[in-house]
Amino acid sequence: MKTKTLHFILPLLFICQFSIAQTFTFDFSEDHQNFEGGVSDFAVAQSEQHEFTFENTNFQPPLDTFRLAQYMSGINPSDDLFMYMKRKVTGLQPNKIYSVTFMVEFASKVPTNAIGVGGAPGESVFMKVGVTLIEPDTMIILEGEPYVVMNIDKGNQSQRGMDMDTIGHVGVNDTTTVWAEKTNDNVDHPFYFTTDNTGSAWIIIGTDSGFESKTELFYSRVTVDFTIATSTVDGLTLEDINVYPNPSSGPVYVSSTGREFDMIRIYDTSGRLFRSYVTRNTDVAFVLPRSEYLLKITSGDSTVVKRVSVQ
Repeated sequence: MKTKTLHFILPLLFICQFSIAQTFTFDFSEDHQNFEGGVSDFAVAQSEQHEFTFENTNFQPPLDTFRLAQYMSGINPSDDLFMYMKRKVTGLQPNKIYSVTFMVEFASKVPTNAIGVGGAPGESVFMKVGVTLIEPDTMIILEGEPYVVMNIDKGNQSQRGMDMDTIGHVGVNDTTTVWAEKTNDNVDHPFYFTTDNTGSAWIIIGTDSGFESKTELFYSRVTVDFTIATSTVDGLTLEDINVYPNPSSGPVYVSSTGREFDMIRIYDTSGRLFRSYVTRNTDVAFVLPRSEYLLKITSGDSTVVKRVSVQ
């Protein structure tokens, strides 16, 4: 059958079926939960200026000072400081696409709608979460002035990257003057991630700051839910769909072993809708910008999700 190239776009809501969940809960009132801390996005010459601190210690008043939390602080000398904590998780199913949601419980003493150097102390310190196959770490760029950056794509400040998404900021409310607890999450925009054959992953939580002064937080609990994205039992299955070439350096082709597609929806890896195609064909093709994508392919009452890389 002749392949049909699609050109029209129709925005739709993201409705997907999920099952098989695994939840990791990290309670810092017990200990550091095997997290490691780090800092990035500064010139090598500024290495002694950020005064990064990462330790499991007691809350400050008026919070319960007998309760432990994971304290993280640093001074931003570069107008772009990234502070993070990471750890490896295991026991996930190999080679599966997961919908990942984070719930990050923390304490901050920063008000909203406040004026700060370079940016607001609350709304200009963006909290981010992510999942990666490789261990998140720093590296040095030697072009021009040596600069410390991450080896993953975390995005820049409020902007998400391929490996991390923004889930809020550290400001509490307009009247905040003392330590108060807050929760940020990405329940309304899950992060999508595909495991490799080991069934392991690295999770990372951090703050990307445009506030040129000190940011300090107490992390009390992090809950991460991994849920496998699955198709319905009857009808279209993963084996019915072929997405090729993958990775692709040109058009992406999608073909079925006999069932016509009703809809193909394309999402970036943070779960946001990029394009939608309405079609009644078993073979389609389209051109996408260079990135990673999730294709949600619907036929009748069944849906499958495929991942494709465009290079």
